[in-house]
Amino acid sequence: MASERPSSAEIFPGMQDPQTIDAVISDFYYDDFAVELHVGNEIFKISSSRLALASPVFRQMFTLPQPKIAQPVVLHNDPGEFKDYLWYIHADPFSAQDFLELPDSAAKCSRMLGIANVAHMYDVSNVAARAMKNALGMLLSTERSFDIDLELAHRLLRTPAEVQIDTDGEDMHKQCVDVVCDAMSPRGGSGVFETDPITAVTLAREFDNRTVMAHAYFYVLQKGDDYWKADKRLDALDRMRLLCGSHALFNNHKETYGTIRRIRGGRISATGFSPVRPGISIGVHESIRHVRSRLWEYFDIEPWNLVP
Repeated sequence: MASERPSSAEIFPGMQDPQTIDAVISDFYYDDFAVELHVGNEIFKISSSRLALASPVFRQMFTLPQPKIAQPVVLHNDPGEFKDYLWYIHADPFSAQDFLELPDSAAKCSRMLGIANVAHMYDVSNVAARAMKNALGMLLSTERSFDIDLELAHRLLRTPAEVQIDTDGEDMHKQCVDVVCDAMSPRGGSGVFETDPITAVTLAREFDNRTVMAHAYFYVLQKGDDYWKADKRLDALDRMRLLCGSHALFNNHKETYGTIRRIRGGRISATGFSPVRPGISIGVHESIRHVRSRLWEYFDIEPWNLVP
């Protein structure tokens, strides 16, 4: 049975807020000006009223005295995510409904996350929470049929740590990180992180995310020495961590990796995989589910007093 689709009111809550609607229709004579926004390598020229209507941050910014010669505003957002947020504040309800009725996909989920991340930064909290919850609804669905691609993983890891607890008591930021980690588990698919977990090593390095890094190292070891020993994407520090982790995991397998039956040629046998939930997100190694919060300890070189 297909998951229930969110309504346009769920994604565009401001349209259903009587106070917001009253504010919008009370005066159609705008004292407006266009503002030039520099976001990464992208330049946007947007109506200030559009930005201010949705966000108290922009609203306050544009109520300040403006210079006679307009200056561009530099914003520190991902350009792709900011484009998705601009789509949100400009889309009419019919376009929004058309978008919501599209089949779930990595691209659709990426747009939701882009809206959520930018909305959070500019204090559009209700929109951020709703868009994030809808994105996670797609990602955690038992009927999910799409893989986690690199762009989607970037947006998941870009989710601010402050976006933490939803109304059901779930830690949204942790769920985003777990989705990336779970994308590495072998399940016979063709996803980039499943087939090439070194991609996740470079991604984790970019975000300095030890949780993703530890999972990536584990799945790199699963593929055996021939997979990683000559790969130039791994630096000396990665290699030391992999060797320390391989040794620590082997020495602790009775306590931590009871499902491991053998280690041959540097490859940890994948005998302990079992689904956490049906569908494409088949979960992680049975042992990782019990130690994933401290998995980094096995790959940390500091206790070994090694200097890279």
